[in-house]
Amino acid sequence: MSSADQYGSRFIQQKLETATTEEKNMVCDEIMLHAFSLMTDVFGNYVIQKVSLICNQVLNACLQ
Repeated sequence: MSSADQYGSRFIQQKLETATTEEKNMVCDEIMLHAFSLMTDVFGNYVIQKVSLICNQVLNACLQ
């Protein structure tokens, strides 16, 4: 899983900054399938934190 290594983690975090809402939703869905293993990984936990922020922003946008 690319989000569990240093470069993959950084890459995913950077791409989430410029992703469309649809792309963010797809990433959120996919990452959540592997959430537990990523939360306990030294680099994956950063992706989980970023996805958590992004998913909250997407959810807030949908609710407005």
